[in-house]
Amino acid sequence: MIMQCAIRTDGGQRDTLITENIIYKCTSQGMMLKLNNRFENNIIADIISPPRGYYLSLREGPMTEATIKRNIFYSSGAYPVEAFISELKGKFKGKLKIAAAERLLVQVMPILIIIFIT
Repeated sequence: MIMQCAIRTDGGQRDTLITENIIYKCTSQGMMLKLNNRFENNIIADIISPPRGYYLSLREGPMTEATIKRNIFYSSGAYPVEAFISELKGKFKGKLKIAAAERLLVQVMPILIIIFIT
């Protein structure tokens, strides 16, 4: 299985702002976020997702100061999407500052998510 990310924070990397990127047709995952980093104002579109592929993958904590906000997750429907955001066994639910509307829309709208929250 091919596993890659367009952008990935490394183990031990903290306090990094990842912003204003366009990730398009990447295989497996668009972004893998670890620890206390910020993922804001990015566009991730049409990720070619084999099993376990996601637009945003959250993998290592603590993420108590991490933020995810004002991102666009888009699927044209060309590739199946089970979930836009993957949290490792729900480990970060309630502990990560994902904008509430962003988390809700990820669950409700499977094709297009546009978030403009300040």
